[in-house]
Amino acid sequence: MAETKIISDIYKIDRSTSAVYNFLSDFNKLGLLYDKLSNISEQELAMMSQQAGATGSGNMAEDLAKFKEGLSMIEHFEATNDSCSFVVKGIDLIFRIEERESNKMIKIVGEGKMPIKPKFWIQLIDKGPYDTRIRLTLHFTMNMMFKMMIKMKFKKQLSDENIKEGLNKLAQGLTRLPYM
Repeated sequence: MAETKIISDIYKIDRSTSAVYNFLSDFNKLGLLYDKLSNISEQELAMMSQQAGATGSGNMAEDLAKFKEGLSMIEHFEATNDSCSFVVKGIDLIFRIEERESNKMIKIVGEGKMPIKPKFWIQLIDKGPYDTRIRLTLHFTMNMMFKMMIKMKFKKQLSDENIKEGLNKLAQGLTRLPYM
């Protein structure tokens, strides 16, 4: 079995560590955000874009539009406090929070019939009242035969560099969530 470990860069979130932790450690909150953004109309997005432009925070509406586009690939999203499941391009994905360390770390594991069993760590560092740093770590194990098949089929797309780039984009996306 070949284990791969990829670590994102560190990013700043302008929220308290407890607000970030409380949101990310409860998949129900991600479910509520998914429902809200999945049902936002194009008119509401346009209005938010105008408001963001007036306040100088143009990225938020743009980010919401990109996020909504990404959500269109997700079907059947369901969440509880400790787990979530959804379908992307016909593949059932199930994730469960395996461990929590209050305001510091959340460990998430992939379950079900996934060909690769990922372990995903969210690490939080409190740097001040509204200064939380976040770093993501992805671990996954697959047998060597499967890894060689995947590498041959998806040479460039699944390089460690591209996976790290995707992990960094995810971390950057997490800096923009509306932590409630």
